[in-house]
Amino acid sequence: MENQYKSDGELYILANLLRRDGDYSKGSSFFDLLPIDWENKEVIHQLLILSKEIGLRFKNFHFDGSFFGLAFQKADERIRKLVHDKPQTEYSKLQKRILENKFSLADVKKEYWEAIDPLFYGHSVSPDSLLEAVVFDVEFPGDSRAKLKKCLEKYIQRFIDEQLISSGKNVYTFQRHKEIFLAILKKLQANYGNKFVIKSSEADDDAFLFIHSLLAFEKLNYINLKSIKICEEHWTENKKGYYEAQISLQPSILKEKELKHKSNTIEKIVIVRPKSGNRFKIIINDDYHQRPLYGDRAKPSWNLLFRVAEGDLIEEQEYKSSFDFFNSNEKCRLYTQTGYSKTKILKRESGYIRPAVEMEIITEKAYKQRCKKS
Repeated sequence: MENQYKSDGELYILANLLRRDGDYSKGSSFFDLLPIDWENKEVIHQLLILSKEIGLRFKNFHFDGSFFGLAFQKADERIRKLVHDKPQTEYSKLQKRILENKFSLADVKKEYWEAIDPLFYGHSVSPDSLLEAVVFDVEFPGDSRAKLKKCLEKYIQRFIDEQLISSGKNVYTFQRHKEIFLAILKKLQANYGNKFVIKSSEADDDAFLFIHSLLAFEKLNYINLKSIKICEEHWTENKKGYYEAQISLQPSILKEKELKHKSNTIEKIVIVRPKSGNRFKIIINDDYHQRPLYGDRAKPSWNLLFRVAEGDLIEEQEYKSSFDFFNSNEKCRLYTQTGYSKTKILKRESGYIRPAVEMEIITEKAYKQRCKKS
């Protein structure tokens, strides 16, 4: 990939191409790869480029005549009439091979050039191409998938390092993208915790590169990106499209000042008594929006925390090796999974282990009620 900025649409294709198997031939178009405001033939063109650059292979070429007849009725009628009236022209022969599903990769390439340059075949107006209903399976032979992944990661790193070149228009710096994206994440986190769906429409800024920002934050290990797609309303209700992604925030992003909690230390721990078993929920600072942590009473350190919250009298010698786990171990999940700073959770008092922060044990029913109220 060169140093020129790519569009969000191009990155959408690359990201989804890497995230799924290449069995597209059973569909009517490259639906899962199709960016907003793109045509199917433009996706095919990108795949042809990748075939040349990293060696993608294609098979099981298919044209969905029913879909084309419904979605592009006038073009379908025009092309079928032309094939019937002028069967001997090269253009008609090409169209006939596609209509009859007897076409090859070479035919796909010819049809693409016909579609973008109608004068190539003697047309004065660019028609809707049969490629709008052409699909095929995509294969990654050898190390081609690894090559594509490496190229994409290299491009995203250049985006982060602000080393890309823009031609013809101004593009926000990565720092500006980061500011916008963090502001969106902060709002969503306040409402939904650390796992949610984020939409490109949240930015309401045409200059903001949503897909670029998603992939950059994934590379920085700020988010876990599970999926990217176009909103259902775009297809079912013909509304303006926007991208949406299923993500979860990673511990590293919670250290960013925009997402830090108002109090960055733990002030209260609520433990939910399990109905059965040893595994129990933990809520920090009464934040019932955030996904709960889990402890396990089968492990000495977490059993200590549970017993302290219950108010048991525990001699400090009984849990000598577990005492410092919560106070000074930065790998403890109370900190790694929340972004809170290390806090003195337990203290020694008169030979016993006592809570150094407010602690409370509640039932599962009370936990559900608090979640609804918060």
